Amino acid sequence: MTYGLEVRCSIQLSYRRIDKKTLNIKSGREDLNLRHHGPKPCALPGCATPRFNLWQPLMKGRHVLSRIFILLIFLVLCSCSNEKHIKDTFFLMNTVIEVDLEGISESKWEKIKRDFTKNTDKFDWHKKGGKSAEWDSLSIIARNFEKLTQGCFNTRIRPLVKLWTQAREKNDLPSKDAIRLALSNHDEEDFGGIAKGYLTDKLYFDIIKAGVKKGYINSGGHIRVIGNQKPGIEGWEIGIRHPDRKDEIFENIKISSNQAIATSGDYERFFMFNGKRYCHILDPKTGYPPVHSVRSVTVVAEDLTTADALATGLFVAGLEGAKDWFYNLPMKLDVYWIYEKEGKLKSEHWSRN
Repeated sequence: MTYGLEVRCSIQLSYRRIDKKTLNIKSGREDLNLRHHGPKPCALPGCATPRFNLWQPLMKGRHVLSRIFILLIFLVLCSCSNEKHIKDTFFLMNTVIEVDLEGISESKWEKIKRDFTKNTDKFDWHKKGGKSAEWDSLSIIARNFEKLTQGCFNTRIRPLVKLWTQAREKNDLPSKDAIRLALSNHDEEDFGGIAKGYLTDKLYFDIIKAGVKKGYINSGGHIRVIGNQKPGIEGWEIGIRHPDRKDEIFENIKISSNQAIATSGDYERFFMFNGKRYCHILDPKTGYPPVHSVRSVTVVAEDLTTADALATGLFVAGLEGAKDWFYNLPMKLDVYWIYEKEGKLKSEHWSRN
């Protein structure tokens, strides 16, 4: 989808004559001088102190009001010129990140982007042994989703992921013994199924703190929206991609302001072996890619960490397996399934409110 946002700042000025004697243009700037109006003597009997009328100079020198008005307009114009509509695309987390933000200066965005890139580059997605506070935090979150999904989402499968990566590079399948050995090793974690959502949420909160009221972050198809897409209309319209046709939308859905959406499917990263498709998502219980009719699962949640983790867990479980635990989840969710039935693609919508 393409969103076109336009910000216009237009102010029309209308004022009376400015006294040329008090307006001097020197070195390209206005030298504003307030002409002195002497106080009149006090008219009360016996009063020796001059009385100063605050409004009298302003009434006689109306050009002063004009100057003050011009100064205020200048400040407004400066403010409008600093707050921009930012569109940016950069590569991070092994994916293309696109941002479209309204109401933020370029300097503010560049600082946010610079800090985010620095912190993300330091994050170890596959750490073993020594831990950091960030790593511990994400590991705790992952353990929670592992329980909620009855083990369908599990980050402690790094040896299994490496095994299948090597097999895909050789266009071969790993042996059953190698898979069994990899499943028994829980010392290494792979945050590939949650880190993108987790880190994008951190970027989202940095952007919100900067005062952005409208826009979106798209991290390789994982999206976090800000505000509303159109004035006066709640939410955003998002298109779910067709599993077999890259440039075609299979279904349009509506999400609320500030929500997140993530999709897991078998169509982006896979390899074929003996005429069978093997996707990159692995079932932590069997050690193999899931075998079912589901082609993609799209999750709408209140944050992208949740959407990312549950999209992975639901895809592993499949339509039938997910029924065992989905309706016990404690958070608000909308799930959109695309699956094959009798040679055709079908869709199904589940909701937790």
